Amino acid sequence: MLEGARTTILILPTVALRGNMLGRLDEVALKHHVWYPSSTKSAPIVLISAEAACTERFLEYANQLCDRQCLDRIVIDECHLTITAGNYRRSMSQLAWHVRRVRTQTVWLTATLPPVYQELFLEHNKLVRPHIVRESTNRPNIRYSVRRERGLGTLCERAVRLVQSYRAQSDLFESQRDRIIIYCPTKALVAELADMLGCLSYTAESGTEQEKMAIIERWLTAADSPIIVATSVLGPGFDYLDVRLVMHVCAPSLLLQ
Repeated sequence: MLEGARTTILILPTVALRGNMLGRLDEVALKHHVWYPSSTKSAPIVLISAEAACTERFLEYANQLCDRQCLDRIVIDECHLTITAGNYRRSMSQLAWHVRRVRTQTVWLTATLPPVYQELFLEHNKLVRPHIVRESTNRPNIRYSVRRERGLGTLCERAVRLVQSYRAQSDLFESQRDRIIIYCPTKALVAELADMLGCLSYTAESGTEQEKMAIIERWLTAADSPIIVATSVLGPGFDYLDVRLVMHVCAPSLLLQ
């Protein structure tokens, strides 16, 4: 934070993303506060869920900071979810309406909004003449491949064999550090594959926010559980440097995933 900076409110749409950000803030010893509707405390960085941001209590809190000239900006991370997740997360489709009621600068961040969606995004969120910064998202250290599986055996069985083969390559995978994510389109498929691999699973129904964060923490730190099977709820914004393999069992419904 720059000297003299005031409060930045950071809206994070997923539990995994909030946990990841909290770890980063702790590493650099930057003061922060996780906001809930009963909170009155402020800090240089205030983290809030999309659901909490869509409340009158949040508007009261943010506008009080504005009135005291203590709010610099509101940052919405993974903002493409306002148009891609609105059909199953009402808070995402309504987020812009609430944020616009706070008299401050807004910053909308995403690395996965295709140019063809840009006008839809601007219209949905009612953004007028925004300053747009766009960079290439190509990464030379990432390789993509698509496999069409045929013959005997289910996709889950093929996925298990592929993961086992990958883990056996010591020049590619360090079990004490590296991690694997396997995405499935349904909760039933997540449960089936996690049972076959004997590993952790993560879906929207994996418990409370604290229980979900505990699952992520165990996956990232325990040497005996380098694999997690999840629905796309884990995906947005999750950033762990040592994820070596990301696999989708069945084609994802959107390439944004």
